[in-house]
Amino acid sequence: MPSRRSHTKSRKGCLQCKRRHVKCDEGLPRCGLCSKRKLDCTYPSPSEPESQYPLTPQDAIDIGSGSEGWPLHTRMLEMKLFHHFLIDASITLRQDVLEAGHFQVAVPRLATSNPFLLDIILAFSSLHLAFLEQGDSKWLEIALKYQNRAFTAFNRVLAELTPENSGPAFICSIFIMLCAFAYPCISQDRDTFDPISQVLEIHRLLVGCAFLFQQLDRMEEPGEMKAWLVYKRPEVFKESGMVEGGHDDNSKLEHLRRELLESLEKFQTVIDSKRGPHQKMYKQIWEVLQEMIMEWPMGKAKGGILAFPIHISEEFMSLLKRGDLGPSSGSHSLGKGQTGAVASESAICSRHGTDIIMRGGNAADAMVATMLCVGVIGMYHSGIGGGGFMLIRSPEGVFEFVDFREPAPAAAFEEMFNNNTNAAVYGGLASGVPGELRGLEYLHAKYGSLPWSVVVQPAIQTARYGFPVGADLVHYMDSAVGSGEDFLVEDPSWAIDFAPHGTRVKQGDIMTRKRYANTLEAIANNGADAFYEGHIAETMIQALRAANGTMTLEDLRNYTVAIREVAQIDYRGFQVASSTAPSSGVIALNILKVLDTYDPLFTADNVNLSTHRMDEAIRFGYGLRTNLGDPLFVKGMDEYQKKILEMSTISEIRAKISDLTTQNVSVYDPAGIESLETPGTSHITTIDHSGLAVSAITTINLLFGNQIMVPETGIIMNNEMDDFSIPGSSNSFGYVPSEANFIRPGKRPLSSCTPAMVTHPNGTVFFVTGSAGGSRIITATVQNIIHAVDEGLSAAEILAKPRLHDQLIPNQVAFEYAYDNSTVAFMKSRGHNVTWMEPGTSTAQAIRVLPNGTFDAAGEPRQLDSGGFSV
Repeated sequence: MPSRRSHTKSRKGCLQCKRRHVKCDEGLPRCGLCSKRKLDCTYPSPSEPESQYPLTPQDAIDIGSGSEGWPLHTRMLEMKLFHHFLIDASITLRQDVLEAGHFQVAVPRLATSNPFLLDIILAFSSLHLAFLEQGDSKWLEIALKYQNRAFTAFNRVLAELTPENSGPAFICSIFIMLCAFAYPCISQDRDTFDPISQVLEIHRLLVGCAFLFQQLDRMEEPGEMKAWLVYKRPEVFKESGMVEGGHDDNSKLEHLRRELLESLEKFQTVIDSKRGPHQKMYKQIWEVLQEMIMEWPMGKAKGGILAFPIHISEEFMSLLKRGDLGPSSGSHSLGKGQTGAVASESAICSRHGTDIIMRGGNAADAMVATMLCVGVIGMYHSGIGGGGFMLIRSPEGVFEFVDFREPAPAAAFEEMFNNNTNAAVYGGLASGVPGELRGLEYLHAKYGSLPWSVVVQPAIQTARYGFPVGADLVHYMDSAVGSGEDFLVEDPSWAIDFAPHGTRVKQGDIMTRKRYANTLEAIANNGADAFYEGHIAETMIQALRAANGTMTLEDLRNYTVAIREVAQIDYRGFQVASSTAPSSGVIALNILKVLDTYDPLFTADNVNLSTHRMDEAIRFGYGLRTNLGDPLFVKGMDEYQKKILEMSTISEIRAKISDLTTQNVSVYDPAGIESLETPGTSHITTIDHSGLAVSAITTINLLFGNQIMVPETGIIMNNEMDDFSIPGSSNSFGYVPSEANFIRPGKRPLSSCTPAMVTHPNGTVFFVTGSAGGSRIITATVQNIIHAVDEGLSAAEILAKPRLHDQLIPNQVAFEYAYDNSTVAFMKSRGHNVTWMEPGTSTAQAIRVLPNGTFDAAGEPRQLDSGGFSV
């Protein structure tokens, strides 16, 4: 067989053709291949050796040396993926921004000593293969495997940046951004894209890249990547056109600038064609990017960071043109993911939670990240200055109820608000001892998988670099201020965040909370102890005492979570688990257990009667709730709660319910004890593929708590003392306060919070839910469970159903405006005092587990910025 003829031109051709092992026609200024593919066409200078650029993967990296002990098929797969990256996938990257050859030479060489970088490169290569093979699920699964492994190692690197690993970490962050955009483009139906989430993802990932670049720039020692990215060495950058000086260099730089600006102009065209609450936010992002480009030269790496999202923006533009700039209410994803799911009042925070899951975290890690983020964005009712409850289901199916509610300080006493009930709402006396961080610390220590510093990081970034002011925040700012003095503007400690330019922030503005970011950063580095001792604790106590408070450092040091009993019942063959006092889960279970005696409920022919029966069971439930209090301080409370769920009690209630009429309040509440109108709260649900699930509530009580912001730390303090009953102060209906809920030092006030989970008879999870909305939480949670179990609705359908609320006092049943008129008329005919309420007085979150193991997550549609997502 004749020997193969050598191709002289191929040996002497351009670097791109040599790299691809193809014949080069040596055309000038570009060869035919490079002209066709629009690549930089670079020829080696006569003086440089041809071996400067490797021709095979083995020349760039020894795959075998990094894979000892791995199965042979794994090593072969990784060699294939790495070869594909060098020959094909890397060519898709814009090498007119980062000089030619670096993604095929410098980056692969770095991967030899940085496995996290190698893994993300292999993930990127797998996604490129999936794209070429039209979404082949095999390559998508392989990409996820390497991406998750890269995330796990990358997070460890972030905790300990050095001059040696900061450069590879920066490059890894770029590939993370590329993979984040590529995966949904390849794997999902384009119609399921949420444009708002995509723009926010661009902003968030750009911030991450910029943060790593700043860390790299601050390193005192140069390191290989710093020399490449930061120092403008003419001998290195001349070929790439990224240095200042010559005419050709300036021309190439100007061409790149024009190209970037043209891409942004397309983005602006889309923005201008849309109308809605998010337009201002998009425009602000566009202006920031434009300003950065116009201030060129800006440093080589910044150009690279900007080029990547703009390079893929054509696809993104078409998605924006087809869709709206944002959902009018809530966001959800249906049954797409099997790894995990998160639902909260903030789509941004839910995305942080699912990102943590995709990085190898679990439902506990996602809860920490999401709750801390909600405290940043939903600061009007949540934050580390407050507390809450959480119901946890372990992967083994064991339930645990964690109470991290705010107890009364040691100096508190029963009559402290007798002559001044306003002091329970505003000022230093109104605060209970904050418990949120101890609750999250407990959850993470027992169930979490990622480092604490990693799961706190998303909230730090959100607070430091900003988030768009949403419709929910604007609504609650207006509600809190009313017609009185605007403390958000007039008080300097609040104005730093809420009125940085002299006027209150508006919808679409980018709001930052940098003091709060610094506080979270200290907590990330030093754990929850940083909050309960030292500078943060001292400034908190100073702020409260300056406003007549009595809380002490000792109160903070002594705080611990309380592990309470879990309440469980059977309902329609399912198991329903919820919380016990001082929360109100046991009341929701009592209502459901009464309704379980009616079968069926809410069929097509008995909707009206089912509504009457449900409301009657609710009224009896709220009558029982008036006796609840902290079991550690109320004698016999554990026995009382058990009795509530006994069949003798259920049968007694059932016998009192009439299908023909409702009854006087005294039938449901013979003692005439008030039913507190408790406000506030935010609910979050998370779950992962192992079966670990968390349903949690976070609150600072009333809007903006006691209206004290700690000036040094940005912490907003709770006014949880207002949830206690005050002796001698009958409410406006003449009902007496509940003795079970009187103030005692260390006691935790009664709450309406009702975290809940529904499991199949075999113990697997079916439904995870809970609600915010104060005393409306119980009724919302009950109705959502009925919609899930009795009616079999999807998570989005469950939350979209109109709700009613009846807490016995006042003696009326309120219906949301969308409730069926014929049902309301029927209720009126049964003697109910009927009224209407606007949607949004209760706000729930839900995750449903489908039979195939995928997750159906939904955020509350009554909250305009909510989001439920599965991955």
